[in-house]
Amino acid sequence: MPTANDRLMGKGPKLIREMNQRVLFDSLLSQGPSTRPELARASGLSQPTVIAALNELVDARLVVPLGNDARDMGRPAKLYRVNAAAGSVIAVDIGRVWVRVAVVDIAGDELYRHDVRNVARSATALVDLISAEVSQAKAKLRLDPERTYAVIGSPGVFAPKRGVVDYADQLPGWQRPKLINMLNDELGTQLQIENDVNLAALAESIHGRARRHESFAYFHIGTGAGLATILNGKLHRGFHGAAGELAYLLTATGADGRACVLEDVVSARALTASARELGLVNPTPEAVLQLAASGDPAARQVMDRFVEGISAAVIAINAVLDPECVVLGGGIGIRLQDYVAEISDAVTRRSPFHVDLDVATLCTDATLRGAVDMGLETARNAMFRLGARDSVS
Repeated sequence: MPTANDRLMGKGPKLIREMNQRVLFDSLLSQGPSTRPELARASGLSQPTVIAALNELVDARLVVPLGNDARDMGRPAKLYRVNAAAGSVIAVDIGRVWVRVAVVDIAGDELYRHDVRNVARSATALVDLISAEVSQAKAKLRLDPERTYAVIGSPGVFAPKRGVVDYADQLPGWQRPKLINMLNDELGTQLQIENDVNLAALAESIHGRARRHESFAYFHIGTGAGLATILNGKLHRGFHGAAGELAYLLTATGADGRACVLEDVVSARALTASARELGLVNPTPEAVLQLAASGDPAARQVMDRFVEGISAAVIAINAVLDPECVVLGGGIGIRLQDYVAEISDAVTRRSPFHVDLDVATLCTDATLRGAVDMGLETARNAMFRLGARDSVS
């Protein structure tokens, strides 16, 4: 019976060379500048294989030599590092209040960061705003458009065949046909669109406490409500990409026959509406949380209602997905550390299923950080293929 190595050898030496190059490239990314002996030990590859693969990576300008290792008191050994200038990633987080932009090099080091108020009142104005911000970053950094990759985090679900973002109710006109084509033309770079909650969950799985879990549900509570699911370390988007559009989950029907969806119960809008109903004047979510913490009875009642709504959603999430953990994120979710025990108790009272609850560690930059992570994966894969193709042609 053929072994894995037999099957690999059958695919030819070109594939093996490319795989060896990628192993060394990733080693340099993770451990920083290294000598050939260090890379051989880290990768398990032989010294001749390491030398050949490094030479090809240098020819492809994906790796650069740094000179001799000053740490070595014996025979000098040459150091190598990833060529950080070989590519870049532009990450954009489109929020209802803020548009955040970051640029990183291929090593993940931040080159640029700017946040601007989202004052756009139409889809065209929002495209213009994003385009201006990205153009400013590209001009300042003199980025090579052929080696620049962009990821935009947006509410809603991108439908690539139609070129639209569905379910982005918070952004006026964002569902307009061919809008993304316009954005692509304006940015002039290789572009991905991803749901903002998905990106926040991805960032939490890499940088937050949720990295302890192979599978978890990220319950976003902020301006709206949303859900992202990481299954076996990968984002689960669903057949149409709409997995996690929890805001549209029907929770009840009122006496007037109007359907009540989850976002009517669990969101910033729901929290402030409940606070006004109970007599609080001009409440913001932050003010309600502060008043409840100080013992204000009306604010405490608002939070009791809110906890019940969250617990009902957690029960539904747990019953359908059975995740290792439900992580509370979003602008409000990250402030609910003091309510985790209450939510857990409410879940236990109303459901036979146990669920572990946690609060996200990443705050307002979660979506932007996820966009950076997704962009780096795309850029490194694409640029490595380009580099390998250049080096072996």
